[in-house]
Amino acid sequence: MHEKLLENLAALPSEYRSAPFWAWNSTLKEEELIRQIHILHEMGAGGFFMHARVGLNTAFLGDEWFDCVRKCISEAEKLGMTAHFYDEDRWPSGSAGGKVTQHKKYRIQALAMSSSLLPDDPDTEYLRSFAVEYSAGVPAVWRPCGMNDPGDKLHFYCCTAKPESWYNHGTYVNTLDPEAVAEFIRIAYEPYAEKFQDKFGNSAGSIFTDEPNYRAALFSENAKTVRKSESRVEPPKILPWTAELPEKFQEKYGYDILSSLPELFYEKNGEEFSGLRCNYFNLLTGLFVEAYMKQIGSWCEKHHLPLTGHMHWEDTLTYQRHQVGSAMRSYEYMQQPGIDQLTEHLQIFDTAKQCVSVAHQLGKKRRLTECYGCTGWDFPFAGYKALGEWQYALGINFRCPHLAWYSAAGDAKRDYPASIFFQSPWYQKYPVVEEHFARLGAALDAGQEVRNILVIHPIESTWGYKSDIRLTPAEAWAENQSLIDVRNTLLAGNLDFDYGDEELMSRHASVAGELLQIGSAGYLAVVIPPLRTIRRSTLTLLEKFARNGGSVICTGALPEYVDAVRDTDAQNIFKLFIHVPLTELSAKLADFREVSISAGGVEVDPVLPLLRRGEGFQSLFVCNVGHELGKFHQEHEPGVLEREAEFPEVQISLRSSGRGEIVELDLDSGKFYAVESVYRDGRRCFTTSFSQLGSRFFIESAEQWPLASRPPIPRGELFMTLPDEWAYHCAGANTLVLDEAEFAIDHGKWQEKEFFIFIDNAIRDHLAIPRRGGAMAQPYTRMEKQSGKTANLSLRYSFTVRDIPHDLQLATETPELFNFELNGKKISFEDCGFWVDPAIRRSVLPVELLRAGENILTVNTVYSGEHPGIESCFLLGDFGISQRDCLIRKPEKLLTGDYGAQGLKYYADNLTYINHFELDEVPEMPLFISFGKWRGALLGVSVNGGGEQLLPWPPYTLEITPYLQCGKNTVSITVYGHRRNAFGPFYMNEATPFWNGPLQFKTRQQNAKQLVPAGLLESVKIIY
Repeated sequence: MHEKLLENLAALPSEYRSAPFWAWNSTLKEEELIRQIHILHEMGAGGFFMHARVGLNTAFLGDEWFDCVRKCISEAEKLGMTAHFYDEDRWPSGSAGGKVTQHKKYRIQALAMSSSLLPDDPDTEYLRSFAVEYSAGVPAVWRPCGMNDPGDKLHFYCCTAKPESWYNHGTYVNTLDPEAVAEFIRIAYEPYAEKFQDKFGNSAGSIFTDEPNYRAALFSENAKTVRKSESRVEPPKILPWTAELPEKFQEKYGYDILSSLPELFYEKNGEEFSGLRCNYFNLLTGLFVEAYMKQIGSWCEKHHLPLTGHMHWEDTLTYQRHQVGSAMRSYEYMQQPGIDQLTEHLQIFDTAKQCVSVAHQLGKKRRLTECYGCTGWDFPFAGYKALGEWQYALGINFRCPHLAWYSAAGDAKRDYPASIFFQSPWYQKYPVVEEHFARLGAALDAGQEVRNILVIHPIESTWGYKSDIRLTPAEAWAENQSLIDVRNTLLAGNLDFDYGDEELMSRHASVAGELLQIGSAGYLAVVIPPLRTIRRSTLTLLEKFARNGGSVICTGALPEYVDAVRDTDAQNIFKLFIHVPLTELSAKLADFREVSISAGGVEVDPVLPLLRRGEGFQSLFVCNVGHELGKFHQEHEPGVLEREAEFPEVQISLRSSGRGEIVELDLDSGKFYAVESVYRDGRRCFTTSFSQLGSRFFIESAEQWPLASRPPIPRGELFMTLPDEWAYHCAGANTLVLDEAEFAIDHGKWQEKEFFIFIDNAIRDHLAIPRRGGAMAQPYTRMEKQSGKTANLSLRYSFTVRDIPHDLQLATETPELFNFELNGKKISFEDCGFWVDPAIRRSVLPVELLRAGENILTVNTVYSGEHPGIESCFLLGDFGISQRDCLIRKPEKLLTGDYGAQGLKYYADNLTYINHFELDEVPEMPLFISFGKWRGALLGVSVNGGGEQLLPWPPYTLEITPYLQCGKNTVSITVYGHRRNAFGPFYMNEATPFWNGPLQFKTRQQNAKQLVPAGLLESVKIIY
């Protein structure tokens, strides 16, 4: 470990760095692609995924597309980066941008249930009808009948999806059909092999398959076309299906599913658990895994191109049943399995645990996370660290940041921001994030994970539980929470574990003495969580394990079914096992705890340890999640900055051979520090601390490390408070957002001021063309000129001026399509470069046309089906803005507090505060600058012109002693900003929505703009 780690820490190779989703969302140009690759390299990325995204105007998988791919691979090679592929146009993967499903036989299908006959439709095949008797409004008894028999009935159909714009006028693919998936491979995979086989596994590192599933969420849009009929009847309920399913079901289970279709939706004889439903989802999962995951994974294995990506809706038991059956079974066929973690408000530890467990058991070293999407423009660097670290602590080790935009034109700027790219004003400082994780990745590269505990995954019990249409929100919550409670109990007790999928165990598990082995992973204890059913193969395995002296611990309800059939004899086997309530589970497993992290003799809850062990060493990574694991519902986590738990002193002990000593690797600096420890009773013990969202990395070995002296730690005593009045410097122009206008169509009557999104909708409705949005067919599929009507559209933006600025610019998109007037005078748009993104162009506005009071900017265009659409306009300049959006003089000074309320309301760039303080003499004791509340992406501090020191995450304290001098001292503090207050979303009821996606930017729940505070919100202190 020693030499390799030191070498990697010096070089920080690209393999330990991230590879963001690079959104190819416009007309691709080789010069721009190369420019952007160099920016990604400068930002510290190790590679990129070439990802077809909303707005793509270069034909997906066409000649020009592959020319661009070839150029990007070549440029990546020059820079020591890795170019990765993405197998789809948008998502979910499987249709190749609708190319596969131009053939109807490959389209996704569904089982539809309706209380009335559906109209004749070539995409709808009648299957069966059942006479039903209702109890409390719910079918309680049913029997097969004819479709036209009298009485209440349920009718069942096999429905084939209809084309829709999201799939470029195709549909999602039938992922249960091997022939359909083979066609997807032929169209979307084979061309890469033909052109780039020699690059596979090297400069072309992997291929990403995104959210494949057997019931695409977007299929619900197709189902609407099925539901429509002349009479107003309840729309049919749908479940995943394929025409061959009845035959496959009969072969596997020996009975006819078609004779029992209502049981897929309703409880038979009031029984909440159904063996039929369990068998149905088991078959679906098997068909999906065999047709899609195994077939593509085998192709990738053969061509030495690792398959990565993640499954759809993998987070909870009920979500998985709905979309993929069991996510764990799919990971077997991914060379680099992965997950996604979107927003900062999901603590979906099970998603990571499922993936990492299979990877650990089957020897898959690299585990991906698609992360950071939907967090919003104002997500701080502390968030990038925190969200990444808890996933690394659970065993993930390869980040795919979501999202780096090729272009911010049109709807692209609302595509799940922030753009972790040049569109964000902090992008040049992003290497600090990449270097932190590169050190962590390098340090975690050696040794093997140590987990002694296996938890039987209960997904098959959920398969047979109530159907989705009968499951209440409270029941769904309880179903998912049952496993979450077990998981949180173990993690809170610092008892690391893996999940065991019963189907995988049936093929890969064995017992060797007191060790239960799954693939290359061995376990000393097995936990059986609350189950309804268990496989006979699992029960036989656990019985042997227990009789050999292994620990099998049951907590919660025991299963009443074996292989989904009620079985009372199995209770005799369960008598061999240990039974404890959940509250005692942690204590019962104490002997299997490898790492103890305690305070006051109690295991510390909000920390996650990852222990790895190799020849002659072991390493321990620990991160502080910030609050007790079970304190919040996992889908309603507080924002990162609200996770404030700190631990000034904790005791760590880990099982040890006693050889060697402990050193700590500082992941921010790469320095090694000695750690005082003692060895007793087979454990290495030492004391440390965890700041807010803090993390630490320790190594125990007998090797000699290049030790450094630890930096001094402040006592927290106040030396002085800096004045609350600041000089300042803005790195960019101030901004006024113009996103509402009066409008007139075809020179008609002026209509009241409206949000630009709604104006765009209105003109498109007027022309009878589809509204703009992420679900529109891609531009490259609409390259031929569209015929149809055009309309003249005029917009009047009003803004108020009190103090006429000495310079003013207008920033807007596609200015060549518009004519402009300012206060009734025509003005020309003389392009003088871009603002934020090359799609947003700037032009000087003649300030001599401005007047005190109201000013009118009139914009005229001819709108057609080819028009890219209406977007916000922005006024840029050296001005201030009142709280009523009036242009005023820029403030001469800033006070501590939200700078948005001091004339910089919509400011969207970096800002440097400047202040001075006097020292009669430089104290001998170390002094630190310390920050209270502030808002922005990160802080940069310079004292007396010294080099800038970055404070990207807590603790926001920095020693400044080396830079101090007698007399006057100057401190410069840069708050690296964001685009949130210029780009939104503005009109949600919450300033920080749970999810930042296209819908949030287009929703208007209120009229006043919601902004977020920015800058130094509390006084800055000097402490010792």
